[in-house]
Amino acid sequence: QSSSINALGGVLCVPTIAQNLLSVGQMVEQDYEVHFNRHGCFIETMEPNKKLVAKGRREERMFKIDIVLPQKETMLFGQSGVQCIDLVIWHKRCGHMNYQRLQRLSTSNLVTGLPKFHKSDVPEVCPACQFGKQSRQPFPHQGTRASDVLEIIHTDVWTASQPSLSGSEYFVSFIDDYSRKIWVYFLKHKSEVLSVFHTFKTMVEKQSGKYILQLRSDGGGEFLSHEFDEFLRENGIERQITCSYTPQQNGVAERKNRHIAETARAMLNEKNMPKSYWAEAVACAIYLMNRTPISAIHDRTPEEAFSGRKPNFGSFKKFGWICYIHIPNEKRKKLDPKVERCIFLGYAIGYKGYQCYSPITKKFYVSRDVVFDEMKSWFEKSEPHLLAVPTQKVGASTLASTVTPTVSTTTMTRGMTESSEESHLQGMLNSTRSHH
Repeated sequence: QSSSINALGGVLCVPTIAQNLLSVGQMVEQDYEVHFNRHGCFIETMEPNKKLVAKGRREERMFKIDIVLPQKETMLFGQSGVQCIDLVIWHKRCGHMNYQRLQRLSTSNLVTGLPKFHKSDVPEVCPACQFGKQSRQPFPHQGTRASDVLEIIHTDVWTASQPSLSGSEYFVSFIDDYSRKIWVYFLKHKSEVLSVFHTFKTMVEKQSGKYILQLRSDGGGEFLSHEFDEFLRENGIERQITCSYTPQQNGVAERKNRHIAETARAMLNEKNMPKSYWAEAVACAIYLMNRTPISAIHDRTPEEAFSGRKPNFGSFKKFGWICYIHIPNEKRKKLDPKVERCIFLGYAIGYKGYQCYSPITKKFYVSRDVVFDEMKSWFEKSEPHLLAVPTQKVGASTLASTVTPTVSTTTMTRGMTESSEESHLQGMLNSTRSHH
């Protein structure tokens, strides 16, 4: 090279372009000659003093010129009457405002002094925004819904703040995605989840004639054991596990457990009942929720959607109220009282009767001969002498001798009915009582 290009005028600044492009037309307009051959390209000054000012190499069908730019200290400043239209610069000027909002401000005339940006402008990813403002991706409102019962089962484990009357500290819920029917099992240890899933699977598949196809749960250790994996593979059940710290992916079970806990808490608080009654409150809440219409299944009840039978509300009573159960002649002497005063704790699944509990004798009873006093409660503050129920943890040895259900031998009246498919609830409530 015998000379150099001092300056090129009319150059366009394109911040988003990947390569610098040199216009042959501009070079010719500024009195340069450009020659191309198989060896490369040559830029020369015009005759009579022809000098080579730049030489480019040929790479396939492209010609590249290496240009060394002089190192100069420069300053960017705005001239009067000239406005910057760079979207990225305005994004930073406006405190890293969202690109879409900035575009809307530009077109809606809500402010002055903002230029019109081109709709074709593709903004670059702003690292400062990623480090400072990145949030999680939105979750879809509508996921895949099952088209039949037992296609998808949602499950989750809930931890209580203290042991129940039977010594349980957890419950595991199973929710059918199609009917939204709920089954709950009470646990003393999380390791019991697999055994109760065996029981649940056998029961619901026998009752419905269908098979569980998918089980959706979080990544808790109780669901990820090797034995659990083997059981699912042997039975052809697909496992669906949510991502870590993403309970939204198991939203059906999470929301249902919250609903269960809130309903049980409301029933306990209404009558100032100790927290140790939480398992009985949860069992009663499940019984009622399975018989309450919900919008997810078009205002049908989960019981009807699963079994096809409409529930009967005629036997519903208020949880926690005082009741008087009849003592059969075989259980009392001639001058003994004919009733025992108890607390109504729900509906005895598997029996045609009500489940009641005596805080005095610490015994559970199931009977159909019950008179309810729905105007009084055992734990009302106006009756301090009745607050004799202990709230401390009941030991296993105590349960063996005191928490044994006494079942009335009389038959139930026509108004009190119960579906057989929920017999697991009573089994779980009485598992630690009747087995002793």
